[in-house]
Amino acid sequence: MAEALGKETRRGGSAGDLELIESVLRRAEGVRHVAVVLRDDRPVAYVVPETLDVAALRAHIAAGLPGTSVPLELVMTGALPLTANGRVDRAALSAPDYTVPAAQGYVAPRTEPERILARVWADVLGVEQVGTKDNFFDLAGDSIDSIQAVARAREAGLHITVQDIFRLKTIAAIAAASRQADREPGTAGGPCDSPAPLTLSQQEIAAIEAKWT
Repeated sequence: MAEALGKETRRGGSAGDLELIESVLRRAEGVRHVAVVLRDDRPVAYVVPETLDVAALRAHIAAGLPGTSVPLELVMTGALPLTANGRVDRAALSAPDYTVPAAQGYVAPRTEPERILARVWADVLGVEQVGTKDNFFDLAGDSIDSIQAVARAREAGLHITVQDIFRLKTIAAIAAASRQADREPGTAGGPCDSPAPLTLSQQEIAAIEAKWT
């Protein structure tokens, strides 16, 4: 049974891109077979593992591929379908299931920063429940989603960066590294006393565009 492991990034889908992705994945430790196809103009990598460390595979992909060629979806499967002449039958590869399953080992948010991030992620990623140990990218988040998540978190008074999401990945880790906007001393905390939204700087947006385009 195929196991969807989450969206990695945006797009990239020429024949050369697919060959490059397959070449890089074949060199990863613990990968027995791999096939990469386009679905909705986005690359999807089907991997038959031997013994596989998913975190190590993600690191291998990130190091070996330019951002626009990183597979949108990694699908772990027990075998690849073959044609009569023994070649991979790419047309028979099942479409990934983009429905996020119920989180295993769900840990509810406990602090206010964790609750803010859980609400933001659920809204941006379109999932019903987000735990503090959930990985942003395992929930099908991508670079565009990360920009939206940072902007909405800042609107809620929680200062995080896109780099925090890519580096720390989970709500627990990001919340621990975040800071909330301080109120002026002596304010009552009413609606008129709320801090102004903290928005993404032009420099941050430019850095994201440079990385992912």
